[in-house]
Amino acid sequence: PQGLKIGVIDDGTSAMTTAIEGVKISGLKMVKLDGTVEEIQETFLKTECSVLLVGSAEDLKSVMEGRGLVCAQCSLQGGESAPKWVLVADSKGASNSQIGTYANVLGRICETRLDTGQKVCYQVGSAIPVYALDGISK
Repeated sequence: PQGLKIGVIDDGTSAMTTAIEGVKISGLKMVKLDGTVEEIQETFLKTECSVLLVGSAEDLKSVMEGRGLVCAQCSLQGGESAPKWVLVADSKGASNSQIGTYANVLGRICETRLDTGQKVCYQVGSAIPVYALDGISK
């Protein structure tokens, strides 16, 4: 999509190098994100990134600490919201759902009801779609 900006946290791995090359070939705009978690979060918002590319689930979990990443115009009304989606270069064998759960970006909470013992789950906040790039070709 034209105008899409991808915030990139490059961990220097070969998987990440391959993912970055793919973004370059696509012609999408990339914004390098580095520094402290707070600096990364600030840069992501100020440069109007809407997608995040990270090397691993650990990188994603780290950058979503505290306030998390905020996209300037990703809500349905055009205001601030969570990123549209996250791309993970190396899943280390985890599924998209497992990565999202580990990084706590699915916005889903499950608990067991005390009265019935039944497990119930509900949505809290934004759910950010996570896609493991190394699993796409499998």
